[in-house]
Amino acid sequence: MAVYIRGYGLVSPVGVGLEENIKSFRDNRTNFTAVRDYPEGVIHQSDKSRIVESLKLSDKDLRLDWSSLLALAASSEAAKKADLEDVSCGVIFGSSRGATERLENAFEAFRNEHPVSPVTSPVTTANSIPSTIAQKLKLQGPHLFVSGACSTSMHALGIGKLFIETNQLNHCIVGGSEWANTDFFLQVMANTKVLSKEGKQKFPQKPFSRYRSGMVLSSGAGALVLSNKKESSDFGILGYGAATDHSTLTGVSGSGIGLVKAINNCLSQAEIEAEEIDLIVAHGSATRKGDQAELNAIQEVFKKQIPPITANKWLFGHMLGASAVSSVISAILQLQGTVDTRLPYQSEVNDNYLPTNRTSKALVLSLGFGGNAAALVIQRYGQSIDGD
Repeated sequence: MAVYIRGYGLVSPVGVGLEENIKSFRDNRTNFTAVRDYPEGVIHQSDKSRIVESLKLSDKDLRLDWSSLLALAASSEAAKKADLEDVSCGVIFGSSRGATERLENAFEAFRNEHPVSPVTSPVTTANSIPSTIAQKLKLQGPHLFVSGACSTSMHALGIGKLFIETNQLNHCIVGGSEWANTDFFLQVMANTKVLSKEGKQKFPQKPFSRYRSGMVLSSGAGALVLSNKKESSDFGILGYGAATDHSTLTGVSGSGIGLVKAINNCLSQAEIEAEEIDLIVAHGSATRKGDQAELNAIQEVFKKQIPPITANKWLFGHMLGASAVSSVISAILQLQGTVDTRLPYQSEVNDNYLPTNRTSKALVLSLGFGGNAAALVIQRYGQSIDGD
């Protein structure tokens, strides 16, 4: 059974909603902050205020962690674009860190012997993210939380796809959200030696550049509405694959063997050959070893017929659990011709581009801590759609 993408929503440091993100993509406009020792991708107070106003959030709602509120914002946009009326729609949503800020604040209050609020449990439980979406959108289908490091939202898509293929659901909202730019977690990531220090650069995170120096911790959320109905859909999911790379807890093997397995599993499920792929939207962590391992895996699968390669973390930073779904949305926009596939700086894959005058297939890749590798193939059925 085919699974179709009927709507999508996106919140990132460069835009609240898809249209703002498209404009930033086209203008190569980044929005990184360097208040602390490392550049960060943060959603500023003015944008948070706009989200609160657009969602008509109450003071009671604001007790939730912003990982839940960003997920709600992206899901509401996706549901609106899909004209979602199916109240039995399910929700499969995840995060790498979960309700980071609320949990840290609650523990700090406890450690300092301050009263801990009775709402601490529901608002710090990881499942508060999909439950917020289901309750606020008045959906009655199943909802569950998924976590697979930086591949989280790719796995959410894969599970949502399975729910639809097995006729348990007609529609499912899937995606990922992250709000983890806290002092504590920034220090945790700094100690892993994966963060960029190029705070004064326009592109502090440069996937596949020979001058890359690491990732930029970022916040955001992305959501898709999956459906068993092709109407009003220009894109479908052909295949999903996942595997584990047996390397270090924070790294990936030099050959990217886990990613090779994930890609091959994905192509097998899609029932296509590697040469049918027109575009690769890579994970692109911009770490020295990570990018090279990813390129090695691509080389192993595609041999000498490597299609154009692109990535989006130069724009968004690394949104952890939301990064994979943002890559899927980027693939959709690039296959449409809405945004350019070429990276806006000199890179090892900079001469690649994608013709948009034919039906195209994109392979989207994801890697996460613990050797968490995943891949997804999407196909474009319709014609180019203007993002304005």
